[in-house]
Amino acid sequence: MIFQFTLLVTLGFIGQPDHHLTSDQINQIAPSHAKVYTRILERVGNTVRLSGIEQEVIVSPHIRLPRISEQKSDACLSLRLMSHGDYLEIIALLGEFDFSVVIEEQLSIRGQAITDSQWKQVYSIDRFLVRESSSSDRWSVWESLRTENPNHQIAWLKLGGDFFSGSKYLNDLIWDSGFENLASQAGLHPFGPTWISTYALAKQLGLTANTNGFVSKSRSTLLNQAKHGLGEMLDKASRKSSNAGFGLGSQRKSVRAAWGDPQKVDWVRFDQHMIEHWTYQDRHVRLINGRVYELKKSTEVSLKSN
Repeated sequence: MIFQFTLLVTLGFIGQPDHHLTSDQINQIAPSHAKVYTRILERVGNTVRLSGIEQEVIVSPHIRLPRISEQKSDACLSLRLMSHGDYLEIIALLGEFDFSVVIEEQLSIRGQAITDSQWKQVYSIDRFLVRESSSSDRWSVWESLRTENPNHQIAWLKLGGDFFSGSKYLNDLIWDSGFENLASQAGLHPFGPTWISTYALAKQLGLTANTNGFVSKSRSTLLNQAKHGLGEMLDKASRKSSNAGFGLGSQRKSVRAAWGDPQKVDWVRFDQHMIEHWTYQDRHVRLINGRVYELKKSTEVSLKSN
């Protein structure tokens, strides 16, 4: 089967020209050097974004890359990358190549990985193939990658949820194939008339993803605020209020005495600190370790900003 792709990325270790990786695999194994067949998605200054690669990628000063508009639609660039730990650097432009050979190669590698039960490698190649296929071909490409291995079927359904969450096609396939249990194990959820991914469900419920799972938007805001401004929060909470008993640095009891009980309370712990968000009808107050560090009306104009 020949797949039409709008973008291809294949990586290989220097010194191992026959060992090719997909761009998704580089996120898992982080090779020190790699050859990359790719199309550049975006460039700002000397920083570029490559499909399937999570790390920041910079361009070495002596490398001249073609403009995005100059890239041929039926070819891909060949680049050499070097890893610097938290970012990658393009150190050589090797040329521009027809990517049909890369497609065939990845399908061949996938077949051998299935024979060897290398299911993580299979899943990485699957994600690469589905993501890089055209929107009109993406569903048929995903369907064609199904195997009879139960563990792979779970990963395969999760991949389907990432790309087709809420679609009638995905819903019909799950019900018609009797995949309800596998779909649940893959992190899909029946929601109304369709099956949706965990991220889609979280969005429906007003939750936000973070490193610990999913939290409410208010709790996510508190965590982000603490991560980037804990010192400032503690400094404001330590102030003596010039108001008669209520302002920055005031205790919980002063807030309740002035405004009454809140309609809703969200709280998180961060580095041994208790951080709270009290919601009232037209305003909110935030506290750290029981003392106020922020007071705002619903218009987001701070009542006590100094």
